[in-house]
Amino acid sequence: MVDTRRLGIKFIDAGAYALVITAVVFGLGALLALLVRIRPLLGAKWFMFLVGFVMLAYSALKLRPTPLWKDKEKPSREPVGIQAAVAGALPSKYYLPASERLSVSAKLFVASLSVLATSLAMEVIFGIGIGMGS
Repeated sequence: MVDTRRLGIKFIDAGAYALVITAVVFGLGALLALLVRIRPLLGAKWFMFLVGFVMLAYSALKLRPTPLWKDKEKPSREPVGIQAAVAGALPSKYYLPASERLSVSAKLFVASLSVLATSLAMEVIFGIGIGMGS
């Protein structure tokens, strides 16, 4: 039987990771746009578009199963870097052991979709970069 509470916590964990990655990519894009003297939102949108596709391709490659002929130890899923910050920010009742979390590749895949969706929303909903005068 599927434990819906644990499944929900997995989604919260992956969603928080995606939200943090999206915010970091947006901030870096806006900062780079300021440095090259273009409008920050326009630069952030294009940066998010490019980085989102790179993240999508990389995570898709990492999600492939390991071939049987490769003799490789199973990597640890202990959180590091941004994952550790996100895991530390969540209340203890939402803590999942490393063996029950989604893989880093799966979280990166979700984050890439979030980055691409934000870039799309910036253009379609908010009109950033549409038209000649933008």
